[in-house]
Amino acid sequence: MNIKKILTFLFTVYCLLLTNAYAASWKSFRNDVERTGYIYEQAYPPLTLSWVANVQDKIFSSPVVYKEKLFIGSRDGSIWAIDGWTGEIKSQYSADDWVDSTPSLSEDKLFVASRDGKIYMFNPENIEEPLGYYDTGSRLCSSPVIHNGKLYILTGHPVPNLLVFDTGTGQLIKSYNLSQYGFSSPSLSPDGNYVVVGTNDGVLHCIDLSTNQEKWSYQSETNISYGTCAIEGNNVYGVFGGEDRKVYKFDLLTGSIKWQSVELSATNILTVSSIAIYDNKLYFTAGYNIGLGWGTVESHLTAYCFDITNSTDTPKWTVDLGSVTLNVKDIDYSDILSSPGLANGVIYVGSIDGNLYAVNSSTGGILGKYYLGSSIVSSPAVANGRIYVGTTGGKIYAFKSKYITAISSPEQEESLNGKIDIKGFVVQPDGFSEYKVEYGAGESPTSWEIIAQSTISPSGESILANWDTIDLPGGVYSVKLTALGTSLSGAEAKVKYRIIQSVQETVGTEGKTISLGDGTEIIVPAGAVSESVTFSIINNYTYQGKDVSPPNARMSSDAREFTAKTPSGQDAVFKSPVTIKIPYRVGGINGLPIGTKEDNLRLWCYIGNEWVLVNGSKPNINTQKVEAEVNHFSLYRVGEVIPGVLLNKNEVYTYPNPARDVDTLFFKFRLGDVADVTIDVYNVAGDIVAHLERKSDPNDTWQVITLPWDISNIASGVYIYRVEAKSAGDTKSVTKKLAIIH
Repeated sequence: MNIKKILTFLFTVYCLLLTNAYAASWKSFRNDVERTGYIYEQAYPPLTLSWVANVQDKIFSSPVVYKEKLFIGSRDGSIWAIDGWTGEIKSQYSADDWVDSTPSLSEDKLFVASRDGKIYMFNPENIEEPLGYYDTGSRLCSSPVIHNGKLYILTGHPVPNLLVFDTGTGQLIKSYNLSQYGFSSPSLSPDGNYVVVGTNDGVLHCIDLSTNQEKWSYQSETNISYGTCAIEGNNVYGVFGGEDRKVYKFDLLTGSIKWQSVELSATNILTVSSIAIYDNKLYFTAGYNIGLGWGTVESHLTAYCFDITNSTDTPKWTVDLGSVTLNVKDIDYSDILSSPGLANGVIYVGSIDGNLYAVNSSTGGILGKYYLGSSIVSSPAVANGRIYVGTTGGKIYAFKSKYITAISSPEQEESLNGKIDIKGFVVQPDGFSEYKVEYGAGESPTSWEIIAQSTISPSGESILANWDTIDLPGGVYSVKLTALGTSLSGAEAKVKYRIIQSVQETVGTEGKTISLGDGTEIIVPAGAVSESVTFSIINNYTYQGKDVSPPNARMSSDAREFTAKTPSGQDAVFKSPVTIKIPYRVGGINGLPIGTKEDNLRLWCYIGNEWVLVNGSKPNINTQKVEAEVNHFSLYRVGEVIPGVLLNKNEVYTYPNPARDVDTLFFKFRLGDVADVTIDVYNVAGDIVAHLERKSDPNDTWQVITLPWDISNIASGVYIYRVEAKSAGDTKSVTKKLAIIH
């Protein structure tokens, strides 16, 4: 056994007090799972220095901000927790090697990777001792990303793996073998179905997490170093540097190149940052060295913007971000560059010349630069109008913007119900008439409803509105804050939330249909219960730790919990099946992936720590609901079954066998795809005694099919039967024996 692979997470039970209101967050490298480097708020310069914190060594890690705390690593092996408002160091932990990786936060845990090979897990309230760690046996440089209770990270030298952990239990869920180790960080598609990551041998990998297979790969002309791809919709954007001097737009589903830029340089070997992207415009920095002789080089840095809404392959703008002359032996930032952080029209990025730059994202004009004393390879984080960044001089800086429009609470993507206080900042010193808070359905609403508006200018963080969500259907909503009267554009902020809704009704023996606002239904027929039973539906149920897709399915990201309780609080027993119907949609937040085959949609039930296909479930494409008759209630999700082995020998059988003193025998089998089925039964002499046929049905995939055979006139004995399934592209047969005893 490889001792380094032993999972050493030692968990303690702890709880977090959530009574205080906390500021909005930047919880991972590049802020979100798609690695866009974007936050929807106004943080417009000029900047004023709020505080400076000194740590013990150079900083190559980037800050993350969560619940008024900042977390960052440094090259003395330390992980630091710092008060985001004051700069006071709250706690610190020393790993056994550099911490260049950027931390990542879930709701109640902090994860940090170190070059000592370990992924550490902390309670973010106090990081003096880890809750546990996992030793990867590699020199970790990749920054982890967390989505739906799972952590993804690329291993370093010499281990060529993408690892997936359960953030709740600390268990290693999956290890994907890649072509080589790497330094870049994984990016996830918005629906969480695909992960994209580059390795040191120059291969860009796309893994389909629903099938656990590599979807596609692309071989670049150079190694892929620290630069991380960004995902927007069904597009992947990457710039690799080295001798591959172009920017690429890949199709997320196929890996085909949909667009590429001109070469950024004809001759220079480039070092590149990660990409920031918003509204079909992408931003990054690229650096190169010019040898001056006598062991010195001149390092240059340039920022680029590309507008990818048209076919133009040249930059929309470029801007020089300084240069510095260095002795070759003093260059220790290797292939790491500060990556842009983008907030409503302003790019914040650090430079090798020691300046933090604020750049107009539309024009490339420099709005301000702030000298921090040493080179900056850390990537800025933006939250609530404040900008945080570290330097190779071992200092962490916090700046406050002059103009701020930001929603600070509740947190982005938080689940809400009832009446909610919306808190935030509206700081417009040179012009203010009013602010308004609005909401709309979905991630990109087509219309907005006003929650509150006021002509009173808030002072500091304030309650801006009280949002009553009680009567709203469950689902994803966006809340937008706009400051009016200012001459600056971009004076708004937007955050998305998930509204949890439920319905509860008492049903007697007469039966009833119960409906939730989103279209989820329970149809209780007359006589299904023998007494009054309380039925309930909860949508967008939080099922962290229960979201692992079965190997033969691609699942939706939300769920429904159904319950039926007797007056004594016990689970009700149904006398006849009850019908449930769950709506679905393809694309968008919580939607199924683009390209989903709706005929293959089924319901899945959570039983015994796994998702099990509900036999007989089927879609109604006209109503966009999947329905099934069920005999008990649990947690249910919609998922697309993925065609597999057409006929599995272990899933073909007869019942009963032997068929003793019965008139009907049943053939049972599960189909891995839509297929026509024939069954031939032979006696021991080889004569055919029965032939059964079943035509294909679009709902067959992964369903257990039952075919009856009347054996009332069949003699006792042993028989051989052959089941053959024929789909559009495959034919499979299984031969077995059965016995009949009259």
